[in-house]
Amino acid sequence: MNSKQLYPFDGLVKSIVFVLVMFAPAGWAGSAEKVEAGDSVTLSLPADVELELVRIGPGSFMMGSPESERGRYSDEGPYHKVAIGYDFYMGKYEVTQKQWKSVMKTNPGRRYGVGDEYPVSHVSWDDCQRFVGELNRLDIGLFRLPSEAEWEYACRAGTQSRFYFGDSLESGDECQNSRCGKLPGNRADYMWFCGGKEAPDNPDFGTIAVGQLKPNAFGLYDMHGNVWEWCLDQYHFNYEGAPTDGRTWVDWDGAPRVLRGGGWGYHARKCRSAVRCGYSAGRGYTFHGLRLVWFPYKKYSQQWFKSWMAEVIGDNMISYQTQIGAWPKNMHMEAHGYQGEKFTKNWATSIDNGATTRQMNFMAKLYHATGKKPFKKSFIKGLDYLIEAQYGNGGWPQRYPLSNDGDYGDFITFNDNAMVNVMNVMRSILDGPNSDMVDNRRRNRVKRAYEKGFDCIVKCQVVVNGRPTVWCAQHDPKTLEPRHGRSYELASLSGGESAGVVLFLMSIDKPSARIIKVIEDAVAWYQSSKITGIRFERVGDTIEMIKDANAPTLWARFYDVKSGRAIFSDYDGVLKYDIRQLHKDRLFGYRWYVRSGDVVLAEYPKWKKRIK
Repeated sequence: MNSKQLYPFDGLVKSIVFVLVMFAPAGWAGSAEKVEAGDSVTLSLPADVELELVRIGPGSFMMGSPESERGRYSDEGPYHKVAIGYDFYMGKYEVTQKQWKSVMKTNPGRRYGVGDEYPVSHVSWDDCQRFVGELNRLDIGLFRLPSEAEWEYACRAGTQSRFYFGDSLESGDECQNSRCGKLPGNRADYMWFCGGKEAPDNPDFGTIAVGQLKPNAFGLYDMHGNVWEWCLDQYHFNYEGAPTDGRTWVDWDGAPRVLRGGGWGYHARKCRSAVRCGYSAGRGYTFHGLRLVWFPYKKYSQQWFKSWMAEVIGDNMISYQTQIGAWPKNMHMEAHGYQGEKFTKNWATSIDNGATTRQMNFMAKLYHATGKKPFKKSFIKGLDYLIEAQYGNGGWPQRYPLSNDGDYGDFITFNDNAMVNVMNVMRSILDGPNSDMVDNRRRNRVKRAYEKGFDCIVKCQVVVNGRPTVWCAQHDPKTLEPRHGRSYELASLSGGESAGVVLFLMSIDKPSARIIKVIEDAVAWYQSSKITGIRFERVGDTIEMIKDANAPTLWARFYDVKSGRAIFSDYDGVLKYDIRQLHKDRLFGYRWYVRSGDVVLAEYPKWKKRIK
């Protein structure tokens, strides 16, 4: 293995160790296919705290428990085959308090086992998601909780017995330390359960430090007992309709989440490989901890789009796609599919805030990674919507179908790069990575739409006293004149939204003389409109303007079209020239000054050199 190719995180992967794990022949289940343990990886967390993970190879297993299994609960069936078709890395140990504290700066483990090497406890599923989020900001690969299927597959490690060490049937399933049955030794050699059953003041009452007992055949410790481990899935009362490829099972937002493995204070019966539990995602409990799954690549990378993680999000997105092909904005589609939300007017069919274009780009990447036709079909459906929504003059409204009541959603929209995003989708079809997504008939329609869009962009450039400047966030669909957005977003020259338009035009290969002039005029405006030597500082309920030669260059978000002065407004829509006249709700609840022009001016000399 070439570690530099697999782990592109210099200095953060401390070691890659190849290990050979010996399987106990008696513990191997014939139904498991291609199950193997591979190399281990040690990552460096903040404060040089180490995190060890073990590679789990692809294979298949029987998930749940047969009806004949002693101690079985009804939510462990139907017994069904699951095929894991990919490698993943799982924490060798449960996440420790030291590891949690290195990332989160706090230790939620308050009692029943406190110490650096003890498993973190008292954490909710939501807490774990925040922890995972912080880990992913470290830029050392992709972390998440395991799916329930991944967890059980890793726990069993090729076995189908009640525990990975055997069925252990010689005595009862409470606190008896029965012999394992397959692997040598007794239950307590592998599983921390009924911990300190006599009294709370017993020094053994609670968890134990991780890695003290014997591991399973994959080299994973404490899969039975110690702390219950959170999984990604929602808790379902049985496995009817459960996925069979290892992916997470989430049908709706909220609901209890799954815990697996049992805990230190539980009987042996509740620490079996198949045992599962549901608990509120927002509540942490004494026995609740976690174990991590890790992948040596980043989210949204090419490898990630080949995973079920991406497919789940793609399926969620498709569930939100409307009949006419568009998507609503600001929906958390990564978390769940459509849940019957109601949208007023035409808010479900928008290109604002990246809606529709973001989902289309996602579908294209999914199709190229998986070859699955539903993703291509969804992309084409979105494309047909964009073509239908375009005005005859080439512009796109923020929302379509039109409301025809004067609402700003009907205006040609540059706000939040809405129109630029659409143009980029069109360009990706004409001469980019999505050229294979459409047939010739649609490609010709895209070409016409793209050319009209270009013409509209050029014609919308606001001319003041004979001098072309920049763009407004919205333009009239008939006259192309600047128009208002929300009540406090007045018709203006936009120092913020125009930057995206200029950068898009700069990205055009071999621009025409017409496009070059548009860019030159817009850059000249940014040069003449910049604000230097002033910084804005909050003082109580107002803002003070302080002279500062080292202050970063700023641009107002809105400039008056006629005077070129920075303008502001409260909800009443009354124009103001002094930001300090705003009510504090608007004063601090909106970005009135931006640094968007920095990017334009930084790119300008590169563009000049490129077009030569």
